[in-house]
Amino acid sequence: MSGILIGSGDHRILCFAGSISPSQLAWMSSSRDKRIADCQSVAMHAGLIGAFKTLAVSAPALAAALYLSPGFARATGPSSRTALVMSPFFLMFWLRSEQSLTACARRSLDVNTAMSTK
Repeated sequence: MSGILIGSGDHRILCFAGSISPSQLAWMSSSRDKRIADCQSVAMHAGLIGAFKTLAVSAPALAAALYLSPGFARATGPSSRTALVMSPFFLMFWLRSEQSLTACARRSLDVNTAMSTK
């Protein structure tokens, strides 16, 4: 049975072809530029999904606060209301895309290490 060494130093593991999906094997063997483009695409998608999920919560929450609390409606202006909705949106976009890029970079590092030990 053939396998691929992944990792570095004492932390190498042997992944057998049966434990890796065909899409992962294709990704591992693709060129560096294609892997970078794939990572960026996945990060953008993950960031947008997380951001719009947050928007789906923050906008109705603000609407409910404005409807249920006249004091809150008087105390906040248009710019603070916009900030209350958009700040979580941009935070979640940044957080999810960074998490995705970090995971992709770790996978790429493992692949590069495995390929250099061949």
